[in-house]
Amino acid sequence: MDVMKKVLDKLEKALLILMGILLAVMVLSIFYQVLLRYVFQSANVWSEELARYTTLWITMMGACIATRRNRHIRVGFLIEKVPYKARLVLLAVVYIAMFVYVIHLFQAGIIMTSNATRQRSPAMMINMGIMYSAIIVGASLFFIFLVEDFLKTVIIPAITVWRGGGEKETKS
Repeated sequence: MDVMKKVLDKLEKALLILMGILLAVMVLSIFYQVLLRYVFQSANVWSEELARYTTLWITMMGACIATRRNRHIRVGFLIEKVPYKARLVLLAVVYIAMFVYVIHLFQAGIIMTSNATRQRSPAMMINMGIMYSAIIVGASLFFIFLVEDFLKTVIIPAITVWRGGGEKETKS
């Protein structure tokens, strides 16, 4: 588990660096667009397109990091009110639903990306498959971080309870 955590910590750090770079690109392209439009009364379509695509990638990676850091919105009061063993079962059901969602997201991303590879973006003329592949990458990372959280939150505590290690409370 320690090796997996170290690898995923490095992956998260790399994602944060990439998100920072993409955010800087997005801000600069929007600034460039505003400068052209309001100072020079000239429009530029590629900078708007670039900002849109960087936003897509930032959103997909940010959602993955939010999953890893347990920062998504959830209704915790219900889970906290049930007994510990029932809580583990309830959490397992929630994680299974999340796995089903991520698998469907991945499949939809594959379909959209394969369809989009025949298209070029209007302004920048880049392959749209690159943009739609953000869904595949995001779903894959979401799945990996979800497995990590599922092991920490449900599987390891359930094994502890099953072996008679007591009902150790976990953060949920």
